[in-house]
Parts: sequence; C-alpha cells; structure tokens
Amino acid sequence: MFTLFRNFSIALFCTCSLVIPMTLANTITKVEVAIDNNEQQIDPLLSKGLTTVLTRLTGNLKITEQTAITEILKRPNDFLENYTQQANPSRLVISFDQTAIEQALNKAGISYWQNRRPIIMTWWLNENNTDSSLVGDAQPSAKTITAAANTQGFPLRFPLADLSEQAFANKTNFNADNPKEVLQGSEQYAANAILIVYMQQTDNNYRATWRLWLSANEAKPLAKGDATASTEAQIAEQIFTAINPALANVFIIKTTSTETLEIVIKNVDFSRYVQVNNLMASFDGKVIETSGSTVRYQVKADPAQIKAQLGLLHFVEEKVDSPTPTTNQPSTLTFKASNN
Repeated sequence: MFTLFRNFSIALFCTCSLVIPMTLANTITKVEVAIDNNEQQIDPLLSKGLTTVLTRLTGNLKITEQTAITEILKRPNDFLENYTQQANPSRLVISFDQTAIEQALNKAGISYWQNRRPIIMTWWLNENNTDSSLVGDAQPSAKTITAAANTQGFPLRFPLADLSEQAFANKTNFNADNPKEVLQGSEQYAANAILIVYMQQTDNNYRATWRLWLSANEAKPLAKGDATASTEAQIAEQIFTAINPALANVFIIKTTSTETLEIVIKNVDFSRYVQVNNLMASFDGKVIETSGSTVRYQVKADPAQIKAQLGLLHFVEEKVDSPTPTTNQPSTLTFKASNN
C-alpha cells in the first residue's frame, strides 16, 4: 500500500512539474549592494549591482573583461528600474530591467540564459551536534535554499524524504566518490542535474561540501566545491553562485560552433514539434526531412549543446547503429521523447 502511494505521488509530482514552463518568478535582476561609509557617488554602486546581474544572466565570472560589457557598465541607469537605500546594514537594493539587459547582450553578441533552465534535483543533508536531517520540500530549509537558487534562476526539486530515502541519507553516502544510491534515487524525479550537499553546523559556523552531476550515469561530477559561512542562506548562495558557470557552460546556447550535425527527433507531436523547431532555430537549423512523427534537422552546433538543450525538452538520445560518416558527411544524432 505504501509503495503504491509513493509511486503515485512521484508520478503525479513529476507530471505536474513537466507541464509548468521553466520560467521562474525569480530575483535574478534584484541585487543588494553594500554602501561604504565613504561612498559619495551612486553610479559605482549601480555598476556593481549590474555586474552581479550580468554574471547571473551569462554564467560568466569574467564577463566584465569583455569590451561590450565595459560599455554597458558605463551607463547602468539605462537598465535601472528602481532602487532604495536601506539601513542595518547600510545597502542599496536595486532592481534592473531584464528585457533591456538582454537586448544589450543580444546587440553585443553575448550568449545568456534563456527561459529554459535545467531543473536541479537537490539532495541536501544537514548535520549538527545532535542529529542529521534530509531536506524535504516542506521543510523551512527548503525555502532558504530555493531563495538562493532563485537569484541564479534555477528551479529546484527536493526529495520526498520518506523512509527509503532517509535510509541512504548519511555522511558516508553523500561524500562518497561514487554516491550510487543518491544518484539512482534521483532518476524518478526527472531532473536535468543533481546537486548533492553535505552541510555541518557547529555553533554559529556552517561548512558544506557539494558536487553537481548531470545525470546518474555520469562517471564524474560536473563541478564540486566547499563553502563556509555563518548562515545556511550564505552557504546556499555560495553554492548556487558557483553552480551557475558550470551549468551555463553546458546549457547556454552558443552559436559559434562550425560542426554540422544531422539531428533525428522521434515521437514528435504538434506541441513538441513547435518546441523542437524553436530550439533548432536557435542553432540556425533547418528541416531536411519529415516522416510521420519523425523530423530530421541539419544544424551547426556542438553535440553536447544539442543533447543538453533537448534534455530540457525531455528528449533522450537513442543509440543506433549508423555508418561512420565520411569526411564530407555530417554526424547523425537520434533522440526520442522520454517517458518522464
């Protein structure tokens, strides 16, 4: 009875989540900038806040080194919506116009995050001197962690944290080189990336180790790191700030590739065709053949980029035996709609 209810709950949760657009009502373009006691000019503060927003949108920690960005930062007022000054501590709370910023990035030819964002399955284990707990969706910690993820634009999923998941939620499994049980436990949640965090609290100090995986089948994590802070919110902020560049390198569409590919998409109904067609247009792709529910495209793109983007639309790669392409013949990748 319990198993049946659990499976039904997961299926309902995943089905409902998949029909929601991956557009967050987030705080990507709202930032807080500390005000120095000697600060007399507001423009440097606005430029600092705009730098933070540009880093979030592009996932590029060195974005300010680009000439086009230097010009944008010279005129922060062009992208300003509003700001307020607050005390204790003294800071400027600034909101920027995301549409205006994206238009400037487009004009400069700089890639940035679109509305389709990878869903991150988040396994977060908190441990203190007396006990440990796996963060589930309904817990207060989930709100704190989600708030930090929203500033970077990432939607999260948390485990049900039932008895079977609590059984493998321990320090050993969360810190293992190959956290097999945790990764396998992620498969039912239909996410695009998996975050595993082990956090310890000692008095007023927090220390965390984290690793980010693209799937349960990956041999190594995409990124990993440590974080130290005085609050859980600061730990979460550090982690998602570090995650952004790693995921951006995989999921942000870049149109600089010169590799020609043929992409075969199976099980395409009308709604999926619209989604896929819009995606392929981002790579300047063109339809070269249609047959029933199968569409063949030709694009110029990096294979990893295509796989990542189609993964966001819930297509998985299908391994098929095909002849090795000749020098002038493009490689073929085949995808089909997943069951998730």
